[in-house]
Formats: sequence, structure tokens, C-alpha cells
Amino acid sequence: MSEIMKTEGNSNELQAYQSKAIEYLNNMGMAQIEKKHQNQFLEMCTTFQLNPFSRDVYAVSYKDKFNIIVGFEVYLRRASQSGKLGGWKVWTTGSIENKDLKGCIEIQRKDFSAPFYHEVDFDEYSTHQNLWVSKPKTMIKKVAMAQGFRLCFPEQLSGIGYTADELDEMPTQDEQQPRNVTPQKQNKSQVSEDRQALLEDWEMITDLAKKINNPDKELLDQYNSFLTKIKNNQTVDMKELRAFADKLREKIGYIDV
Repeated sequence: MSEIMKTEGNSNELQAYQSKAIEYLNNMGMAQIEKKHQNQFLEMCTTFQLNPFSRDVYAVSYKDKFNIIVGFEVYLRRASQSGKLGGWKVWTTGSIENKDLKGCIEIQRKDFSAPFYHEVDFDEYSTHQNLWVSKPKTMIKKVAMAQGFRLCFPEQLSGIGYTADELDEMPTQDEQQPRNVTPQKQNKSQVSEDRQALLEDWEMITDLAKKINNPDKELLDQYNSFLTKIKNNQTVDMKELRAFADKLREKIGYIDV
């Protein structure tokens, strides 16, 4: 039996995850989605013990499509909890210009006699939009990470779902945008969609910042600068904010840039 299922008999704990999943769907305005999609999301949260309110998992509903997306941090956490992760690194080879850009990952498992290696081709996953254009190396490395950890730790991650970077059927700008995991603190009538997106991104950044011990002065100054602008309802450059989020992830060690 998969290690991830060992607490299956704890009905109170599983009911708690189910309740969180239901609350999340209600908060995100997805209470009326098809029953089969609701059940998929409930089963994902309970089977793998994922909390949508801590960004472990979230749902994207648009038109007749429905995707369940797992945060890539979940892969790292589950691999670490297995006690078998010895270390890992991720990098790229090739270039977009030469049409041979790849994301590569090497994972050390304590019970493997040799390192596990996996690579993915950029052209197979790029949507040629948004971050795939501005940060192509970061994006293909994230795909390599997700696939690599799933393959290397099947006992913990088999069937757990995909990250957003692996999906090619995400909504375009003309379609409904994916709703994030953060519960709404204010009614949509009280805050613009742009402001809501900003607050959701900032909550994610706050979560990342908490994981950094002894941040340097430059990092603190950037954090406080963004915080001041957000508190004073000033304009925040979203590209700069997301670049700052990437810097925090690099500092934590989620992405080896």
C-alpha cells in the first residue's frame, strides 16, 4: 500500500480534508460545477491529504473544462517526508535559438545505487505565452521537477495530479481565468479583480518569506517596499512582484537557477 495512504483509517482526519475541499469550492464560486468534478476534487484532497487553503491544490474551472492543479512544493515535501531523499539539482541544456532547450533533473535517493535522471523538451510544453516567453528556463525546469519527483517517488506521488506548468489546456485571456486557492477576504464588489489577484499573489509571497531564515537586507527592503505599496493601495508592478516571488523560491532552494 502506498505510504501516502497509511492514514486512510483516520476518518476524522480525512473528513477534515473533505470539509476544507468543500469550503474551498464554495469560496471560489464552484459549488455548481458538475458533480463528477466536485467528486474528483474531494477525492484528490482526501486521498492525498491536500489542503487547498495552504496552496497544496486548487481547481481551475472554465467553460466545459476542469483541471485540478497541485503546487510543486507538495512534490518536494512528500519526497522529503519519505526519508529517502538524499538531494537533488535541476538545470537546463541547449537554447531556444537552437530549438534544443531541455529541463534536466537529477535526484539522489538513499536507497538507489545511482542517481535518478530525467529530462523534458521545452517545445513539448511551452505555450509560447506569459512566463513561457519571459522565463523559459525557469518554466521548463519546473516541469522537469514535477515529472522527475513523480517518477522517482511513485509510492508518495503516483496519481497525485499535475502542476500548472505541465498543462497545455489552460484558459486564454478571452476565457475565464483560473481561480486561485486563497479564500477571498473581501467581496468582489468591494475590490477589483486586479486588486484581488495582487492580494492572492502577496499571500503566496508571505508564505514563501516565512521559510527564509536570516534574510539579507536587500531581500527585506524589497519585501517591505512591496508591503508598503500594498498597504497604501498603490500601484504594484505585477511582473516585478512575480520576479520577487521567483527570487524567494530560489533562496529557499525550490528552483536551481
